[in-house]
Amino acid sequence: MEKTGNNGSINGHGQYWWKKYRSKLLNHTRGPLVQIMWSSDVVFANITLRDSPFWTLHPYDCKNVTITNMTILALFEAPNTDGIDPDSCEDMIIENSYISVGDDGIAIKSGWDQYGTTYGRPSKNILIRNLTIRSMVR
Repeated sequence: MEKTGNNGSINGHGQYWWKKYRSKLLNHTRGPLVQIMWSSDVVFANITLRDSPFWTLHPYDCKNVTITNMTILALFEAPNTDGIDPDSCEDMIIENSYISVGDDGIAIKSGWDQYGTTYGRPSKNILIRNLTIRSMVR
């Protein structure tokens, strides 16, 4: 049975984290707003994700993922607030969504530094279509 967001929203209250980050008051990394790991046959639909402390939607090592009809928002001055960061994922569709964030709209990853190289799972077969992306990345 498929469950979708029914036009709900998740607010990460990122301002609290952005202030601490800029003031160098954090002893750890800010977390993503939504992170799903080692999963398959996942649908993200009809949800607004707002003001993430860090990356907004981070599927990690997932397969057969659909991301559709999403709204992802963060202030342009919000640090590292990527919209969608597929990481070591395959067979994914990202479509029909609006992304307005302070960093990358979409950043396809294949792991992080030496950990990603050791893990050895590149992202592949990702279809991106019909998006509006606003970002301050130059």
